[in-house]
Order: sequence, then structure tokens, then C-alpha cells
Amino acid sequence: ALHDFGLAYWREGNQADAETNDLEALAIRRRWFGPEHPEVAVSLIHLADVYRHYGRPAEAEPLTREALAIQEKNFGKDSLIAADSLRVLSILMGDEGNWPESESLAQEVLAIRRQRLGSEHPLVAASLADVAWAASHQGKWDRVESLQREVLAMQCKLYGTQHPFYLASLGNLCSTLERLGKFTELEKLLDEQLTPAFKKQPAC
Repeated sequence: ALHDFGLAYWREGNQADAETNDLEALAIRRRWFGPEHPEVAVSLIHLADVYRHYGRPAEAEPLTREALAIQEKNFGKDSLIAADSLRVLSILMGDEGNWPESESLAQEVLAIRRQRLGSEHPLVAASLADVAWAASHQGKWDRVESLQREVLAMQCKLYGTQHPFYLASLGNLCSTLERLGKFTELEKLLDEQLTPAFKKQPAC
């Protein structure tokens, strides 16, 4: 219930009350369940979300790391629950400007999701996009292009060529090709998208 109040305060932009409620919920769960219970990890994540939302990633980071350690102990390092917290940590590293660490963590998430979900799951596509995002902030444009092509091919199979996810990924790849000066490849890619036969029977 305290988390529900905290969420309501968060949505209203009431940072102080949101933080107070989540701190109280965390203290209660630690007292009732012990410091390494999964419910404690949930409270840690809630509080970290508040800090991140209000531009305090440095305070969110240790909470997320603590939640991750609890989840890894309870569910395993290669669990999807742990992967979710790894992704949050990757985002926080990006918020702090530590893009190499962000990329490394995103790569870990990708490996876990591929192992658990297979190679053509939407969450795997999302993880590929996360790695590409972190790589782009380090100027690794050749790597970004390769990752974005993989995302685009996967989303073509998952959703088709008219889905917003596919079109957003197409736009990202086009921007990367333009940045790399690969105008011939960019023109070819756009021509394919405009071909009526491609729209009707996408070559996925």
C-alpha cells in the first residue's frame, strides 16, 4: 500500500512524499522479511526509480546494485528478473555518462535474454537496441550499424514492415548510414521501403 501511495505521489510530481513513502516501505520489508528477500529488492527498485526520475542517478545506482545482488542470489545470475535489473543499471550508467559500462551491462542483458528466450524474441530486439544506443554514445558507428540491421531484421519478422517499432528502427538505421556517409546504401534501403511489392510481401 505504501508503494501505491508512493507511485501516486510520483505521478503528481511530489518527490518528497514519494521518496518518504518508498523509504518507509523499504524499512518495513527489511524488518519483516530480512535484508535478502525478493520483496526487499522490489522496494529498492521502486526507490531507485524515484531517484532516477528526479535526476538523481548517483543515488539510484547503489540501490539498483543491491536489488540486483538480492535477485541474483534468489533467482540466479542468468535469470530474467536479474536481467531486468541489469538493464536498469545499464540505463543509470548512461545517465551518469559512463557509456562503456552501460554498453557492457546491456551486452550482459542481451546474453541472458538470448539464452532464456531464444534469438528472435521482442526483448532480445530491445536489448540489441540498448547495446546500439550505448555504442552510439561512444562513436562506434560501424558496430551501431551492425546492431541496428539485426534489430531491423528481427522486427521485420516479428511485426512486419508497417509496425511502428519497425519504422522507428528503420529511421535509426537511416540516421546511422547518413552519419557514416553511406548514401548509396541509404538510398537503396529507402527505395526498398517504398516499393509496393515490399510492403505487401516484406522480404524478412
